[in-house]
Amino acid sequence: MQELLAGYELIRPFERRELALVEPLRTLRIIRHSAWLAERWEDPAFPAAFPWFGSVRYWQGRSSACRSSWPSCRQGSEHQDPSAKVLRHFGLHARAIQCVAICRQ
Repeated sequence: MQELLAGYELIRPFERRELALVEPLRTLRIIRHSAWLAERWEDPAFPAAFPWFGSVRYWQGRSSACRSSWPSCRQGSEHQDPSAKVLRHFGLHARAIQCVAICRQ
């Protein structure tokens, strides 16, 4: 990570406190991608292109990825879950936040 940041900083300064957003944004990407697939599932092209979507293995992998993100998401914030703050910022409603909370368990 240090090498990546050093290379980035050759071009422009990097605000180190933004590193705390990496895991919440990764989790958001996982959730949004799954939602995108679910919303378009009725399109005949999607089951053919994403046959693994909806399988037990797919959801186990997504749940595992979310769970692995939570310790990093919670570091440095004893009073507010930064992931929920990021999710609200990007317009995900309470239902999505509840789904993410289930991943934490």
